[in-house]
Amino acid sequence: MIRNPLFSRYPKAIVDLAIKNRLPSMYEGADYVAVGGLMSYSSNDAEQWRRAATYVDKILKGAKAGDLLA
Repeated sequence: MIRNPLFSRYPKAIVDLAIKNRLPSMYEGADYVAVGGLMSYSSNDAEQWRRAATYVDKILKGAKAGDLLA
């Protein structure tokens, strides 16, 4: 399932519907697992923001593009 504002408002209802109809389901966020979904496979949003902030900090301090990959 792809994150969508319409779907993200009703994770419990979506999970319950999948369980009721015996559908194997994998979700994009841990919020679905928290309400009973089988599994989630996605990146950690907080970790991505932390890593982006590290690059922004390096750029603002004058790092060259080649230095960012080191």
